[in-house]
Amino acid sequence: FYTLAITAESAVTYFAEIPVKSPNEKSYVRAFLGLTAQDIGPFIPKDIFVFVTKGNRILAVQSPAATEITEIPQCRSEWERFARKKSDADEVYRSSGLTNEKAFDEGVQHIEQQGFEAYQRCYDREAKNQKFFASLKKQAQSIVDRLLRN
Repeated sequence: FYTLAITAESAVTYFAEIPVKSPNEKSYVRAFLGLTAQDIGPFIPKDIFVFVTKGNRILAVQSPAATEITEIPQCRSEWERFARKKSDADEVYRSSGLTNEKAFDEGVQHIEQQGFEAYQRCYDREAKNQKFFASLKKQAQSIVDRLLRN
């Protein structure tokens, strides 16, 4: 849904929930830290995505974060741990003369995806403890409030 609602050229990727509240308590509201990209990797998320219901409409907003989002060292470590596993799997595939399709499918591609998912989970877990997070919450809540003004 996010990809079709926001952009047709790349995927919207969730990194961390940003708590927001509905000022009227009637509307569903949700915000998260994320990014749009065509590839996976240890990218630093830089956008706030906000979704609200207003009557029979769903409003979706993508906004650049007003504050600098810094890399979270624990998350980089997660990515690097899987990068080492992927490197080992790459070596198995290369040593097969690039013919071991099973090593490629189950190793290289699968490990990279697992690493990216671990990186995302880390951001979801750790972002709320970072200096930038209070600013993200304010910005996201401001967007919600403006969208739901009468």
